[in-house]
Amino acid sequence: MARIIDLVGQKADALADGRSRYDALLDLYEPGSVEAELTPLFDGLRAELAPLVKAAADSGVVVDESPAQGDFDPGAQCILGQATAKAMGFDFESGRLDQAAHPFCTGFDVGDVRLTWRFQSDDFRPALFGILHEMGHGLYEQGLPADWQGTPVGSPAGLGVHESQSRLWENLVGRSRSFWEWLIPQFRTAFPDHPHFGVDAIYPALHTIQPSLIRVEADEATYNLHVSARYELERKLFSGGLTVDELPEAWDMTYQQMLGVHAPSAADGVLQDIHWAMGAFGYFPTSHRAI
Repeated sequence: MARIIDLVGQKADALADGRSRYDALLDLYEPGSVEAELTPLFDGLRAELAPLVKAAADSGVVVDESPAQGDFDPGAQCILGQATAKAMGFDFESGRLDQAAHPFCTGFDVGDVRLTWRFQSDDFRPALFGILHEMGHGLYEQGLPADWQGTPVGSPAGLGVHESQSRLWENLVGRSRSFWEWLIPQFRTAFPDHPHFGVDAIYPALHTIQPSLIRVEADEATYNLHVSARYELERKLFSGGLTVDELPEAWDMTYQQMLGVHAPSAADGVLQDIHWAMGAFGYFPTSHRAI
């Protein structure tokens, strides 16, 4: 990690051209994005979301999540997710879905857009919503004008727009009542042995607030706090306010303050995302301007 951050810092210095190192990195993912614009956004989010999440945790309200829990065959989960993505418009003649350790979407061109997914055998939500999220990215990639590939017109407008599409399909569509009125018959076909439920029963389980360690499986209320935590740590790393050796402890302290959770290991904490391991510092806050 130290070597990666050192190399990214050298890249930032070479690109800075009078800007701060972190502004130079932000600009790689969302041209024109700067700390001065993002900091008030994340400060406002934390001020509203952190107390909301704590109040939910302290409320004593227990949501019945049994409709979403049980024994869900991974193959059936994949078939349901793929069929749902296809129904929403993803073209599998120009793309594919494969299992991986980390869900992601990558588009080589409009004719080759690849999605990955992962699953939990006792809860269908991480797989289904992960597929919907990556499918949102994929639909955007497949919708770019093919005749303009290799030009700005045929390229994504920026990570903020990209992420707006993934979260629209995952949260605004995928967690809506009307979507589940459509999906429940397909769900029953995929999992015939699971107890039947209606929209009223599943709906609360789609909107729980549960602070957790893993960003890609976070709920609507806590997800942006995961991003905010990464933003604060990245800023400090490239301004000299935080060293690599201090990063694991700073991560745990930040997560304790924002979400009230503690990582039992670095794998569940500071090392959980692939983005830092691949040197993509500046990615998180710019890709989430859609929040």
